[in-house]
Amino acid sequence: MKNLQSFNNIIEYNYSILKIKRCHPFMTIQKESKQIPKKVAIIIISLSVVWAVLILGGITYFVSKSYKSPEVRQNSKVAQNQEIRLATINAGDDEYREKLTNVLGDMEYAIMKLTIQSDYIVQIWHNAIFSNKNVEESLKKALKNSDEIDKNTSEDRATTRERIKTLMQELSNPPEELREVHKLAIEMYSHYLDLYGLTVNPSGIYETYVNNVNEAKSKFYKNAEKLLVVDPSFGIKKEKEHND
Repeated sequence: MKNLQSFNNIIEYNYSILKIKRCHPFMTIQKESKQIPKKVAIIIISLSVVWAVLILGGITYFVSKSYKSPEVRQNSKVAQNQEIRLATINAGDDEYREKLTNVLGDMEYAIMKLTIQSDYIVQIWHNAIFSNKNVEESLKKALKNSDEIDKNTSEDRATTRERIKTLMQELSNPPEELREVHKLAIEMYSHYLDLYGLTVNPSGIYETYVNNVNEAKSKFYKNAEKLLVVDPSFGIKKEKEHND
């Protein structure tokens, strides 16, 4: 009987163990599971660290690019303002240069026309002296005939003079690099006005008049030659080239 009882106890024990296994299968799995190899674990951890560093570095770079300190922002603003100012100055210089080119061209044209008219006056004056004619009457007649031959002559003279005067007033404040050119332009303008006055209102002694006409033209073209040296882009032809 004792043996039978022991056998029954063994059966009940095994049956209880079987029930526990069925209800808690992981108890067996935990015993049978294998640990991850140490090298593999190290590799996984290393890769995780690398990815974390890369992500953190990317975030830091983005923030550093996006954020600028007040000093950096101020310097950037100053640089932008300087660029805008330089662009404005360059645009202003180009406009000034264009106006200066126009006024020099107008004076060149005006001097050519005044030279032709003053030469005509000198010829009439000379003929009147040697023909014993009234010089004043001869000059008045000559000027009238000149205007009748070219009806636009007097009007053209006046219009050109006003245009040149207006441009010279607008050029009163030259940029630094064009100050020398502007100075020469003022000298040329002065000699142009001298020749204009002599042509429109011829008077005085014949020899003095001829000398004054020649002096005004000579000084104008001498300054034109200086201008060619200072800045060749503003070059004006010499007087003899106009007469050819």
